[in-house]
Amino acid sequence: MKTVLSDDDVIDCLRGENSLLDGQIKKIEIDGENDGVKIYVHIHMRRNSDYESAVVEFIDCEEYCFSFSSDFYFYCIESLKFFKTDGGMFYVSFDPFDAGDQICNEDKDVILSRSIAARVTQRSRV
Repeated sequence: MKTVLSDDDVIDCLRGENSLLDGQIKKIEIDGENDGVKIYVHIHMRRNSDYESAVVEFIDCEEYCFSFSSDFYFYCIESLKFFKTDGGMFYVSFDPFDAGDQICNEDKDVILSRSIAARVTQRSRV
């Protein structure tokens, strides 16, 4: 079963055991043809999550920056910042410089957007 979430509900849902931390990014899509830039991040969730996978959509992006090196695996989420800023924007860094809910210029692999949505697929438990 798939569940669709938006804005604050995405942040609330993808916390604790259902955090994106320890997940693996499978694909990043950037759509700039319509009004504003949208980024879709496809993630295989961590083992103990209630969800098998998630597609997080960053809508009306203000900023994004990604880098890749073949010296590293693509793309295990070993550290993470994912929060709503005081200004009402949504921020994620998949390679943060430090911990906490503050934007840092040294953060890497970042997205800053006006809105977010997510489609999560429930993990089948047998």
